[in-house]
Amino acid sequence: MTEIAIVQLGPDEGERLKEVRLRALQESPDAFGSSYAREIGFSEDEWTKRLKNPDSRWWVAESRDLGDVGLV
Repeated sequence: MTEIAIVQLGPDEGERLKEVRLRALQESPDAFGSSYAREIGFSEDEWTKRLKNPDSRWWVAESRDLGDVGLV
């Protein structure tokens, strides 16, 4: 059985957010109010700004065996 942990991303994890968010947008485009085509063009600074925004929190489901498996 694979254990899943829910972790909050820190302000220095922009690349991690980018990877899991873009994968989620490709796999489940109807679940989001944005699109892969829009967000693929974001700069590294934009991903970091998202994590540093005091009005939002980003959570990831992660597995020791599988890595990041989704957004929460």
